[in-house]
Amino acid sequence: MNAYIPLSSSLEEDDLVLIRNSLSGSQSALDKLIRRHYDFIYNVAIRFVLSPDDAEDLTQEVLLIVVSKLSQFQFESEFRTWLYKIVFHHFLNSKRRKMELVVT
Repeated sequence: MNAYIPLSSSLEEDDLVLIRNSLSGSQSALDKLIRRHYDFIYNVAIRFVLSPDDAEDLTQEVLLIVVSKLSQFQFESEFRTWLYKIVFHHFLNSKRRKMELVVT
């Protein structure tokens, strides 16, 4: 099942405006951007971990990554595509860390 759900072009354009405004220091734009994509991130996370508590933790961790790395968004892909990659890579890395703790 594909986790990618395309946004309408007007919503994607709104995202780009919110990103630019966030990068210019607008807290309200950043809040709106996070609220708009929170459910998407959580839904991707729950598919990975199948636990609401773990999905909530993963979502919060990803949101911290998104906020800290927003300036690295290149405007070359849809924002949701970029978000999905962050969730996916963070999930893989967290699984790896858990396995390393089990093995050592």
